[in-house]
Amino acid sequence: MKVWTHCGVSLLLCLALASPAIAGQIVDRMVANVNGHVLLQSDWEEEVSFEAFVDARSPDSFTPAERKAALDRTD
Repeated sequence: MKVWTHCGVSLLLCLALASPAIAGQIVDRMVANVNGHVLLQSDWEEEVSFEAFVDARSPDSFTPAERKAALDRTD
């Protein structure tokens, strides 16, 4: 009986440790696919940050319309 208890506990421990590894971590997201070219969220954020720098503004001050326009200009 003790052997089965140890096996069960070991199995549960292995499953508990393996579940976060299966889920993975999201590093970047695809926001658009234009003519077979994938645009990532990091590309979009980089474009908004660049425009904010050039305009001496905070990236948080951009309106949704301005953010979309930046996405349209992203290469």
